[in-house]
Amino acid sequence: MPTDWIKGLGREFSCPHCGSVYAVTLNRYPSRNLDGAKCEICGKIMKAWDDTASPSFTLKIRADIA
Repeated sequence: MPTDWIKGLGREFSCPHCGSVYAVTLNRYPSRNLDGAKCEICGKIMKAWDDTASPSFTLKIRADIA
């Protein structure tokens, strides 16, 4: 089993529900990961995955939602 986890900086990602902007870091793991990311602003699921590549999201620009 590989012991190295590869981590790389990705792009920006906008929440499809409210438009908040996130910086994305892509993490690669030796086994599949079933997970998802919830928007910190609107609380809805932005992205789901079942893969060895798992993104992590850091809020950059908060959308104004009323």
